[in-house]
Amino acid sequence: MPVFNGHIRTHLSSKIVINGLSAGVGLAAGLALMCRDKKQSPPLPGQWLFSPMIDDYNDSASAHAFEGIGIWDRKANMAGWSADLGDRRGTDNVSIYAAPAHATDVSTLPSMYIDTRSTETLRDEKVAYSQKLWRDGTQCE
Repeated sequence: MPVFNGHIRTHLSSKIVINGLSAGVGLAAGLALMCRDKKQSPPLPGQWLFSPMIDDYNDSASAHAFEGIGIWDRKANMAGWSADLGDRRGTDNVSIYAAPAHATDVSTLPSMYIDTRSTETLRDEKVAYSQKLWRDGTQCE
């Protein structure tokens, strides 16, 4: 097993891009927020979020529009959040690290790519999160 000195370790970790799929996106986006808040060094260079579950309120127009439609509809999303948060789901008693959409300050986060489709349950929460990032000066595609 190779032994890495601090310089090599720092160089390698500065190339780590956080990514996630579905509920894993909540973990990845929460980790990016936590790294920022705890001032981890070096900073993460990017985030790649695919089909993110980031908002436990589950009350957007798209969530209601696609209730009962497709594999991951509003009811499935609610069940997923309930399994994770229990009675805290849909309340203000949820950490931004568990539901990143709760974050009011998303400044100084790594650049982000967020996958969004026009006909899906999670569409509006992803657009709202992207708008927060743009507002706070974070590059987002």
